[in-house]
Amino acid sequence: MAIRVVLSDANELIPRTPRDYLVFLAVSGAIDLRWSPGIWAEVSRNLRAKFGFSSADIQVLENRLEVALPHSEVQPAPDDNYLAALSGADEKDEHVVAAALAVRADVLLTENISDFPREWLKDRKIELLNLGELLIRVGTTQPREFIWAHRQVIANSRKPEVEILSTLEQTVGADIIRTISSILNGSTGVRF
Repeated sequence: MAIRVVLSDANELIPRTPRDYLVFLAVSGAIDLRWSPGIWAEVSRNLRAKFGFSSADIQVLENRLEVALPHSEVQPAPDDNYLAALSGADEKDEHVVAAALAVRADVLLTENISDFPREWLKDRKIELLNLGELLIRVGTTQPREFIWAHRQVIANSRKPEVEILSTLEQTVGADIIRTISSILNGSTGVRF
C-alpha cells in the first residue's frame, strides 16, 4: 500500500526525536503529515505535564510546525465524529479516528495499536501503523527522502547521531534501528 497521508496520534508527536523524523519526512515530500486540534491539545497537555514545557514553549513549537508544514491541521466534520463513535475505537481515541477519516488518511500512526479498530479502519482503506513500521516502509520505498530526513534530524539536534538513534530505539526497538542502519547504507558512519 502506498503511503501518502499520515494522520499522527499525539503519542508520536510528543517526543522530540520521533516528531523530528516525521516532520522532516513530511518536509521531504515522503509523507503528508496531519493532526487535528484535539490531537494537538493532547500533545500540549503532555508536553506541559511530562516535559515541563511552558505555554510559550508550546507556542514556539506550534509556530515552527506551522511554518514547516502550513496545512497539517485538519478539522473533522460532524459526520466524521459520528462515524468514529461507531468505529469501536477507545472512546478517548474517537477524535483521532475522526481526524483520520476527515483527511482521508492512508495511515493512522500510533504506538497504541490495540486502542484502534484495525479491521474497521482497513475497510476504510486506512492502515494502522506504529512509528517503526512507518519508518521502515518509507525507508524502503523512498530511501532518498528517508536519508535526507535522517540527515536533517541529525543536523538540527545538539545530540550526536548515535544518541539520536539510541533515543529512537527506545520507541521503535533494536530490530528497527538495525533495519534503518541498513537503509542508510553506511552513510551515517554509525554501526550497530
